[in-house]
Amino acid sequence: MRTTLILSLGLLVGIVACNKGTEGTAPSGSATATTTRGGAKTSLTQAQIDEAANLADPDKLDKSMTAVTGKLGAPQKTEGDTSIWYGVSKDGKGCYQLKISKTKGVESGTTDKANCGLE
Repeated sequence: MRTTLILSLGLLVGIVACNKGTEGTAPSGSATATTTRGGAKTSLTQAQIDEAANLADPDKLDKSMTAVTGKLGAPQKTEGDTSIWYGVSKDGKGCYQLKISKTKGVESGTTDKANCGLE
């Protein structure tokens, strides 16, 4: 039973990792509009960031990372133990972020437009 559970979890992680594709495309169901951010593209939206933030539980960070990564794909940026995802507002004028850190917990909200490739 334990071996099956471990193998299933490994397979799930592998599928999620492979879902990003070789060009770092966004997970299925994400917005089609993209903006350039430091040579990378972000196709996430504020709504997706908000949905993922609702999945994040500061008391269960490992589980939260799995849920958020499954929803948004790999973090777009890491700083120390902090994983960061960025999303653009519906009107394309604002930038939002979700941060998950083992030492600082979960944080979401607005951030500098440059982080999303907006000027």
